[in-house]
Amino acid sequence: MSARNHLARVIAMISSFVNRLLFGVVLLAVTCAIYEVPGAYRDLRLRARLGTIVRESQPVRAQLTRYEKAHGRLPQSLEAAGIESRLANGSKLSLDIRRATLTIQTGSGELVFLLHTDLQGHRVWTCVNGEGVTRVQLPTACREDTSGLWTPCGGSQLGAHLLPGVRSETSGP
Repeated sequence: MSARNHLARVIAMISSFVNRLLFGVVLLAVTCAIYEVPGAYRDLRLRARLGTIVRESQPVRAQLTRYEKAHGRLPQSLEAAGIESRLANGSKLSLDIRRATLTIQTGSGELVFLLHTDLQGHRVWTCVNGEGVTRVQLPTACREDTSGLWTPCGGSQLGAHLLPGVRSETSGP
């Protein structure tokens, strides 16, 4: 009889320990979820804001592509192509003709568009995350790959921001 009581006590102790452990794991999971929700919400809001900027900047990229097609090179400045240095929402635009990049500086970070030639010979703008923006925060249009094989051009310093799987907008042959 005493061996049976001893076994019952061991089982009760193990059961109590497992219950406390499970309660601790559940409490930890709930706490982590509570602290993660604001971060995920912040990323979602930024992604939406950047998506709007991608759409608002499309005419700028189209104008730059038309300028390049007409003159055989990018303009020396945005002003030379008749482009304002700010979007309607106040985001600042800057053009780096050496890297063929258009950088949009928002209050939350940078969105960078790189002009390059795709495998079919079309000039395309590829959007990537810049300073202060993570890949997770990029709008869906920038995270989906529709351009096929992507390789950074010449290993530029911008290469640190170039990630496979970003979407390119085709500007035509």
